[in-house]
Amino acid sequence: KFKLLLFNDTMNKREYVARILQQSVPGLTAADAYLIMQKAHKSGMAVVGVFELAEAYCDLLKAGGLIASVTEDE
Repeated sequence: KFKLLLFNDTMNKREYVARILQQSVPGLTAADAYLIMQKAHKSGMAVVGVFELAEAYCDLLKAGGLIASVTEDE
């Protein structure tokens, strides 16, 4: 499994970031997406989750204009 990371950016509005998160990651509630967005905004980075399909979700986030990456889960 791989860890999906979201990084803060200054280009997108917070509501947009939360919406793209929810659209791109199955099972993510609007409330969870908002909390992840807030954490990335405040601390510069947030863990979206640990997934088998993290690469695919990362590609979707990037396609939506967000800054994301994947690392191996320890």
